[in-house]
Amino acid sequence: MVFAYVLIAVKPGKIDDTIKALKDIKGVEKVSAVYGEVDVVAELSATDLNSLRKVVLGQIHKIDGINKTTTLLQT
Repeated sequence: MVFAYVLIAVKPGKIDDTIKALKDIKGVEKVSAVYGEVDVVAELSATDLNSLRKVVLGQIHKIDGINKTTTLLQT
């Protein structure tokens, strides 16, 4: 099992919509709005790195309003 945190910078006014969209993605375990350089932190789990990549690149990056993501793998 692979666990990661995805730090997400969001366009102004899109935080609530982004959080709702993230919660609908399989593998997203928790979503939190935060203050600072990033706006949202999503906790993910996947069976392997390839599955994690598919979630981040194939689903999270397609959410309208996301400017940038940084993925941190948990060991």
